Amino acid sequence: MGLFDQPDENEWKDDIEKNRLFETHQKSGKSFWDYEKFLVPIVVLVIVAIAAAVYFSLPKVGDRVRAPQDLEDAVYDHMLTKEKRTASEMDFNYCDTFYTATITVEPKPLLPNKPADPVTQYKVVASKEEGGAWQINATPMQPKEQVVPCTR
Repeated sequence: MGLFDQPDENEWKDDIEKNRLFETHQKSGKSFWDYEKFLVPIVVLVIVAIAAAVYFSLPKVGDRVRAPQDLEDAVYDHMLTKEKRTASEMDFNYCDTFYTATITVEPKPLLPNKPADPVTQYKVVASKEEGGAWQINATPMQPKEQVVPCTR
């Protein structure tokens, strides 16, 4: 800009507009607390909804569940060593202090001069002992017998 040049009106207005922009921003008064009043109830509702979903998805007495791995191993080992049968399918039900299971075993091979073994299913009741071991009771089921979960 020269010595005798007049300042542009646009430059002068731009400086004023910039100052007004910062003034309105400072005068708006919106702070973190104003946003917090809006966001806190939403966050609380989301946390309550997640807690309710987790609570209602927990297994109830009699529900079919995936058993803990140590229980599956203990039942499989019990069937192999005590009952001399190989478990092919295990369905566990959750009860308050114990688990019940319906176990399908592989049929025994037919031997000459011996009748066929009709038992292919066992009902197992397993409860945890003080030392962390599982106490397992297996009983053979008849072919037409119905399974009632959570009964000893």
